Amino acid sequence: MLILIENINELIKNFDVDFRRKQNMQRLNLLAQFRKKFPFKEDPSSIDQLSPALLFKERTQDSFFYWLQYKLKESGHIFVGTKAPYETALTKIDRFKQLLKIAVDDTKPIHEKIDAAWQDISFFGGDKHIAKKIVYCYNSEKVTPIFKTEELEHFCEQIGIEENRIKDESFEKFGKDYDVLSVGEKWEVLNTLLLNFKAKIPEMRNWDNLYFTRFLYHYFKKGIPPRATEATSRMIPQSAPLNKWGLLFSPRNHEEVTYLFAVLHREIGFPYITLIQKEYPDITAIDSKGETKRIEIELYASQFDHDPSGCDYIVCWENDKEEKPAKFPEIIALKDYL
Repeated sequence: MLILIENINELIKNFDVDFRRKQNMQRLNLLAQFRKKFPFKEDPSSIDQLSPALLFKERTQDSFFYWLQYKLKESGHIFVGTKAPYETALTKIDRFKQLLKIAVDDTKPIHEKIDAAWQDISFFGGDKHIAKKIVYCYNSEKVTPIFKTEELEHFCEQIGIEENRIKDESFEKFGKDYDVLSVGEKWEVLNTLLLNFKAKIPEMRNWDNLYFTRFLYHYFKKGIPPRATEATSRMIPQSAPLNKWGLLFSPRNHEEVTYLFAVLHREIGFPYITLIQKEYPDITAIDSKGETKRIEIELYASQFDHDPSGCDYIVCWENDKEEKPAKFPEIIALKDYL
């Protein structure tokens, strides 16, 4: 469904007719609570006092990362199927604090905040969803809480922002073609175009970026590239090489995921493998704390159909479950960390 700017008034009229969405957002105002608890933009020096326990502590619902992923879920959801990124941030807390100072620094453009060396902390690289969520929380007036590049591209297409306009904006901002932009540069270009669109619509001009984002997902979610399931596996691009790890293509079956785990196990927090077997669970390993963990391998998380009490982790290529069922083991999606 493509929408032209002159056809949008009808959609606005039918969106949130009773203002319930807006009222709930105003009532909760969770982002303001987060900024009050972690006032790093207003007082960057307070970042130095950020303790490991306040950054992340298991079974604690008031840490920085718990707020980021769970309490602020309605302010832009990030799909993190494991605590591994947060545990690695703890091991490099001084480096994380340096990056956090960049994220809240108003003198730096958005793309520099995202293109900072987040990859220095394992699992913070790739499309940098965690970094984008942090930047959004402290720059919510400048960007939307849409963290997947492909979803931003999708929304631009749906509201009539043509590919040529994206290329023009890329050259205007950075002097190069969109296809060669960095992750942060793409995020800045696509956000600029979406927010310029919003500014052109009188009824939208006073909307905050979260409310605007909910409008986009409400009307244009259909067609967003899906998280792969067994039924849609043929849609996964098979051309992205993984040659660094000995694979030329994305895993296509259980055995290839097992292989990839075998070469990545140290990087994702399991220094030692003590057992690999055909029976459930597939693998027994020792984690970075010296604890024995049971692991089941799946191509996609949705394929897990065992007794959840029988293992501690599902290691899959891609997590195609938008919500982790309450009794499910933790999910580690290898794709998210490459």
